[in-house]
Parts: sequence; structure tokens; C-alpha cells
Amino acid sequence: TSINAPAVFPNPATNLLNISFNLNSSCNIEIAILDLKGQVLYTVSEIARQDSSTINIPVDFLQPGMYVCRLIYADKTETIKFSKK
Repeated sequence: TSINAPAVFPNPATNLLNISFNLNSSCNIEIAILDLKGQVLYTVSEIARQDSSTINIPVDFLQPGMYVCRLIYADKTETIKFSKK
């Protein structure tokens, strides 16, 4: 399983962060939001379908600043930085 073109939007985010990606097969995916110190602030696990998926993550509880969105799937990890305004 692999993810093609993971993206987060809007960036900067205000209330919701959309995570968009394409999978070549369905799999369980864990999404975590971390601060720049590596502290996990939010996690969710979902079954992502093959092809295009978008998952909405609430970020209204975050303080303004920079964060990392971590996607873990099939023993692989992708990270994308985003900002909260």
C-alpha cells in the first residue's frame, strides 16, 4: 500500500484541516496531529478506501502556530507541516 500526493488544506487552517490522499489499496490509516516538540495532540484511526480519500480533522482547539500531521499506514509514515491561525 502506498499514498500518492498527500496534502493538507487549507493551510493555514482555522477550524478544520482536510487531509487528502490517494491510496493504491484500502487500508487502516492513523492520523496524528503533533506540535513541533513531537507531542501528540490528536489522533484518529480510519479505514481509508482505495483511490481518493479526504479526512476532516478538527483543529479549533489548537493554539496558533506550526504543527505536523502524521499519517501512518501499512508500516509507513508520511508527515506534512501545517499552520494554525
